[in-house]
Amino acid sequence: MKENSFFSYIAIVSAVIFWGISYISTDICLEYMEPVTLAAIRCVIAALLLIVIWKIREPKSKINAKHIPRLIISGIIGIVCYFICEINGVKYTSPSVAAIILASIPIISLIVQSISGREKMTGGKIAGVIISLAGVVLVMGIGIEDVKSNGETLGYLFMLGAALSWVVFNYITYPLYQYYSPLTITTFQMIAGAIGIIPIFIITGERLPHINFIVSANVVFLAVFCSAVGILLYMYAFRTLGLLTTTLFINIQPLITVIASMVILKEFLSFNQIAGGLLVITAVYLSTFRKRNLKIVN
Repeated sequence: MKENSFFSYIAIVSAVIFWGISYISTDICLEYMEPVTLAAIRCVIAALLLIVIWKIREPKSKINAKHIPRLIISGIIGIVCYFICEINGVKYTSPSVAAIILASIPIISLIVQSISGREKMTGGKIAGVIISLAGVVLVMGIGIEDVKSNGETLGYLFMLGAALSWVVFNYITYPLYQYYSPLTITTFQMIAGAIGIIPIFIITGERLPHINFIVSANVVFLAVFCSAVGILLYMYAFRTLGLLTTTLFINIQPLITVIASMVILKEFLSFNQIAGGLLVITAVYLSTFRKRNLKIVN
């Protein structure tokens, strides 16, 4: 895999940059449309784009019937559940706080692995979990601010739901890599996500937004670069570099979001939130720095 390493690093860096900025675009789009509407538009556009790319790049690829349930379930969890939780999280909190909370994904993965017996907890890993939890507490302001609005608390819960969805998505997806390319997997997961979210959009009764340049530009960026291309790049890097390396790069994402929020939205974090974010990222390094790439088994 050495010959592919350089391109894999480029892939994960590009994905992280797209995702770091995505929270800003999401925040802007939410001024014009509701969360489920935005999620549905992202999924449909991304699915259509991936289908075209897949047909051109891998016209002879076929899916084994026994893998269809796994593709559907992973698509529903990693696309529908994740998008709805993430977008609602940004709606009720802020882009920077949302990105910092998602930085806890590696720690959640570690806890899940430990519970399932696939990973042994060591002193460093336990310390990482405790420090990460302390960091999330600081970011969310629990025990520091006297009163938290119901909407803000709901936003935190949505972001934690998004983090958990992504962890489950990774575990369900990993076994598919031995049978299919990242493009094939991503395409069918996005199709499952698009099909799954349309009924939710209809049930909510939300309306499509009025088209203008701001909405169009941000929706295209979210659908094309963050959903289709971003996830595809992540899948490629994840398959080539392994979980450890991709995770460490993903934790640069909050920094990108914070910088973008300061420049574009003029949004600044509090001292406690900055301290909490640093604790979360430190915890990830304590838990994974000396580890080999994690192997997820079916």
